[in-house]
Amino acid sequence: MSFLKVGAVLGVAASLVTGWHFVQPRGGLGVGSSGSSATPVTYYVSPAGRNTATGTSPATAWRTLARASKAALLPGTRLLLRGGHQYSGQLRLGAADGGNPRKPVLISTYGTGRATISSSSSAIVVIDTGGITIRGLTIVGQHAMSPANSGIQMYSDRTTGMFGHVFVDRVNISGFGYGIALGAAHDGAGFANVRITNSALHGNLDAGLISYGPDYNPKAPGYANHGIYVSHVRAFRNLGDPANTTRNTGSGIELGSVASATVVNSQAYQNGGKGGATREGPIGIWAYDSTRVLLAHDVSHDNTSASVHDGGGFGLDRETSDSVMEYNLSYHNHGAGFLLYSALNAPAPQRNNVVRFNLSYGDATGGHHVYGAMTAGGWVDNGTFYQNTIILARGNKQPVVKLTGILHHVRMFNNILVAASGPVVEVVPPLNKALAHPMTTADALLAGNDYRATAGPLFVQWGLKTEYFSIGAWRAATGEEKAAGKAVGLTLNPLFAGPLSGPRGAAGFVLRKGSPLIGAGLNLKLLFGITAGKVDFAGKPYSVTRPNIGAM
Repeated sequence: MSFLKVGAVLGVAASLVTGWHFVQPRGGLGVGSSGSSATPVTYYVSPAGRNTATGTSPATAWRTLARASKAALLPGTRLLLRGGHQYSGQLRLGAADGGNPRKPVLISTYGTGRATISSSSSAIVVIDTGGITIRGLTIVGQHAMSPANSGIQMYSDRTTGMFGHVFVDRVNISGFGYGIALGAAHDGAGFANVRITNSALHGNLDAGLISYGPDYNPKAPGYANHGIYVSHVRAFRNLGDPANTTRNTGSGIELGSVASATVVNSQAYQNGGKGGATREGPIGIWAYDSTRVLLAHDVSHDNTSASVHDGGGFGLDRETSDSVMEYNLSYHNHGAGFLLYSALNAPAPQRNNVVRFNLSYGDATGGHHVYGAMTAGGWVDNGTFYQNTIILARGNKQPVVKLTGILHHVRMFNNILVAASGPVVEVVPPLNKALAHPMTTADALLAGNDYRATAGPLFVQWGLKTEYFSIGAWRAATGEEKAAGKAVGLTLNPLFAGPLSGPRGAAGFVLRKGSPLIGAGLNLKLLFGITAGKVDFAGKPYSVTRPNIGAM
């Protein structure tokens, strides 16, 4: 397919560090370092301070961030900005600062209210060090909406060793190229144990939050960063760069080159839509070139794209592997609510990813049939979708499920799939005609799903020219909707509690008493060896032997 999302932004870090003098790292700056034994001190910065003062008390505070940047912030040191005031310029931390995950340097405030950093370049830059906590700051770009600038930029150009403990909490960042950008030049030499929590990243040019590193190389697998945890982060109105005509721009939360990451209880909304002409687009919350990523209990809505591609709610992209999207709510997005995708010309497929217990309402509003509300496309190996509820809004002619590309062992079980006036399932061959072949159950197997159409006939688009207007005809021709040699698959009214509305959350998607889908799902453990979650979307116990169809 043509909607590859590259996402790597090494040029951002390169431009940020131009002119920076790198001090050779001290020994043991990585995870578990003991750091310096010197007694930590607290430094203060105040508009009433003097840069010639000692900075060690409110009465002897420094005045500027430039003065604070010259200090060596040893492990355990606190650098506090007087609250209720604004500080211009850039705070820079390098290899002489921090370095001990057990005794981190703290950057925060003192006194009343929050301190604000206003910068015409990147506001806080952390280069080749860890052991840093940034807490309780407002960070505002001052004519800084350039992809070269970030509210908080963390970067490593080391070739080996990772920097441990990078925590960001209770920050509000707006007006930069990126809200927070974290990355490295080499695999295995970035940041470990990263926590970004309770923060708002909004009104930035390119994205709210990104991590990045070298492109994934299947011949020498590696990831720049390890252990990123994102919780209670809101990324919104990061609209994209109109001058960017080479790659996606305008995502909320974008994780690249990371092994083991979690995004939980977070939101991405009203992102994208202003990027330049390109063959790819942004997504609310997504990962690429990564492994063991968990996107759970998140909400992504009203995200869009300046092109026909992407603009979806959630995605696992490129060579992402062994990852899960679960218990998420997606609604009113331009693209797919839930997407598994890797380009046909990628070095390797994405593989072993799971999409389960999610809700999608009114997604795929783009109107170009590039995506369905739930999509597997490009080069996907062993992708499993089960126990999801996917509903298109009235008037939408898009497919509920879109399958395209080189697919192997893609499976969809126990989902509620509600079309409007388009196909409930659409299967098309790859754009490369040499790869085109009829879809088989070895490529994609659908079983135990419930199919509905709210306007027009219920139908399946199978290939470019074939349509089936009953599940029975589709089953007989393709072998889909069979399990253990028996016909499965339903076309029954789910009887939702209603009303169905993304903004009102999940309550409307509960199955009413008497719904024919209660207890009607397939035993996924017995039939397919799938161990589902212990609870459904609503937190109720999941029945292995008699599950409901749908997310709850």
